[in-house]
Amino acid sequence: MKIEAIKIYGFGKWINQEFTLPNAMTVFYGENEAGKSTLMAFINGMLFGFASKKSKFINTYEPKQQAIYGGELILNHHGKKYRLIRRHRTNTELELIDLATNEAYPNPQPILDSILGPITSETFQQIYAISADELAEVRSLTPNELEQRLLKIGAVGATGWLQVADQFEKEAQALFAANSKNGKRPLNGLLAEYRRTADNQMEIQRQLPTYFASLESLQTQHQAIANLKAKLATQQTKLAELNELARLEPLYLQMRKLEQKQAKHEPKINEDTKVRFEQLQFQKTNLIEEITQLEQNLQTNNPGDAQTESLAQHLKEIQPRLGLLFELAANYRAVQQQLAQLKNQYQIIAAQLGPNEPSMQRQRPEDGAATNSSSKWTIGAVAVGIASLLLIPGNIVVKLIGAVVAMVIIWAVGRQMQAPKMTPSQPMPAPTKTQVAQAQLIRVQEQLEVTQKQFADLEQTILAEQRKINALTLSQVEYTSDPAEFSNQLQQINQVINEFTAEQQANALGKADQVYQEQYYKQRQQQLAQIQREMQTVLASINLMDEAEFHLQLVKQNVDTQQNQELMAMQKQFTPQQLERLAGLTTPVAELVTATNMQLTQATVQLEALEQQLQTSQMQHLKVVSNGTINEVEQQMANLQHDVLISLENFMIKQLTAQWINEALKQSSQQRMPQILALATKYFQELTGENFVAIKMESNMIALVTTTEERYTLAELSKGTSEQLYVAFRIAFAQVLADMIEFPIIIDDGFVNFDARRVKRMHRLMLDLSANQQVIYFTSNTVVLTDFTAPQIVAL
Repeated sequence: MKIEAIKIYGFGKWINQEFTLPNAMTVFYGENEAGKSTLMAFINGMLFGFASKKSKFINTYEPKQQAIYGGELILNHHGKKYRLIRRHRTNTELELIDLATNEAYPNPQPILDSILGPITSETFQQIYAISADELAEVRSLTPNELEQRLLKIGAVGATGWLQVADQFEKEAQALFAANSKNGKRPLNGLLAEYRRTADNQMEIQRQLPTYFASLESLQTQHQAIANLKAKLATQQTKLAELNELARLEPLYLQMRKLEQKQAKHEPKINEDTKVRFEQLQFQKTNLIEEITQLEQNLQTNNPGDAQTESLAQHLKEIQPRLGLLFELAANYRAVQQQLAQLKNQYQIIAAQLGPNEPSMQRQRPEDGAATNSSSKWTIGAVAVGIASLLLIPGNIVVKLIGAVVAMVIIWAVGRQMQAPKMTPSQPMPAPTKTQVAQAQLIRVQEQLEVTQKQFADLEQTILAEQRKINALTLSQVEYTSDPAEFSNQLQQINQVINEFTAEQQANALGKADQVYQEQYYKQRQQQLAQIQREMQTVLASINLMDEAEFHLQLVKQNVDTQQNQELMAMQKQFTPQQLERLAGLTTPVAELVTATNMQLTQATVQLEALEQQLQTSQMQHLKVVSNGTINEVEQQMANLQHDVLISLENFMIKQLTAQWINEALKQSSQQRMPQILALATKYFQELTGENFVAIKMESNMIALVTTTEERYTLAELSKGTSEQLYVAFRIAFAQVLADMIEFPIIIDDGFVNFDARRVKRMHRLMLDLSANQQVIYFTSNTVVLTDFTAPQIVAL
């Protein structure tokens, strides 16, 4: 398996970060805190799962910013590429996509397991991952411990097992030593104490011949008390049951009475009869309401309203004259406008004459008679006009025109007759501008007087008509004596006439509908009679007289139903056992409770007597056993037996477990050790610059041979050389497994204690290894910038 690309959504300091690993040898270079260890932990979590628990001892690498926890890996396994996706630390979502088809596997875990093979997170750390922390631990080992670890390196997980075996061996030795003479170890002391206590027990038993007889008596008394307590418990249970029955007995008697009462009542009205009768009642009620409404409608539609007849008479009188009155109102407005125009004209001419001109009041004496005569003719003309207005047949316009013509003719004749006689011998002088204005003023004044008189007459005529209209007291017509409002009054009267006419027409149509309503009224009465007969038939079928008796019977049946529901509620308060017990009682429950209480009292007194007797026997027994010494010794013996057995069991478990672990690791390691030694010798030789040329196994001891055939033990190596030997063994083990498991070697700053030359040799070794197996190297050492090419380095 090879990792080709890394994409991080959120993991520790890394947020939305991508890395490409195009080469089999990839160096992640960065200073401290650059995120190298975080990236290595991410790879481990993506392959084997993220940490599920969170504590102060476990770094879960929660994202420092808001981001999805997890990411992606692009894996190449046997030439086939996959995209591995994990999201969320808890409730993890796992996806595996075949990049050739871009299809996701519905069940990805088995496919991922087949890619990883037997490698788990633990075996990955022990075989393929080399960290600075692990090498620091190697530096702290004694030569013997390092030798044991190297010998067991072929057994996966040997380091932890060796620690466990050593701990078991130490704990076993701390418990017991067969050749210990002072007996200071726990198990030795327990055995000695047990022997002394057994001797003491034998001595006490020989001195107490009556011990067993006393003990038998105590056991008999204990048994009697236990039997009596069981009897008391039974009676108390019985008393509790009787008290519950006593509580339920009144309700039970009431329930039985109600059951007997319900058994006697049989409903007369079944559900179908009830439904049918209620339907008939509903139809009857609706018909009665409809018939009542029809009767009211028939009474309302009858003619004979005196007020309506009076209104019709008034409107009949005024309707023929309404057109004339509208014309009179129009003439009033026209004369009013003409009067306003004449007054305005008069004021204009008077202003032209000025204050120095003689006014119309200062006329010549000879003109006075003419003026008086002219006024007479004017009055006569007006009188003739009014007479013509009233006498000429036709509409108001024709009358008005004829009256005006008559008035003009009479007035003109009078003016002609009053004109001064002009003789031919008297030439007419040419009028001046003032004279012309005065003449115009006179004519306008005369016209104004005529119009005012005409306007006054029209006002009187209109007021007379308004008094007639007001006398009608029509609610829809406003009461007024203002001639200016005469037109509005006429409009209101016209509206009243239109509404009254429409109402009369509607009444005419209503009379035609009245005949239909009378027939419909008779049909409804016949239906009501039919329903009443059917209701009597239903009542007769159930032997009832009328509706009141029917409803009374329904009330009784409802009461029976309610009582039946109460009966069911009562029955639910009893268990079948309680009902059976109450039905079978021949004695009142209260008497049974009293009898049971008496039995309990007697048993309690008897128990108190037995307990007092037991207390006396126990005091005597204590005297027999010499104030309790035998009990103490027996308890002490039992405790010592228990402690000895537990200690022996722990000793055997720890001793045998340590032996089993060592033997199992030895067997597991020896199977791979020849291959591991061969490769480890090669790598160690490269790392030490040919200083050491061989690694030998002699009687389960490791010997290192130099080029001069000198032999060194592990105790004679420097700490740095010991680390290089350990690295050689680890890499050799990974190479031995490479034929079966294809997995990258990951190194996290593992060579901080190597000198500069040996670091370079280690870099060359990693390059050689990457030819057949992917190597991922995390470091802060700047030497990598010269030892590796730019495509091989990923700067963090």
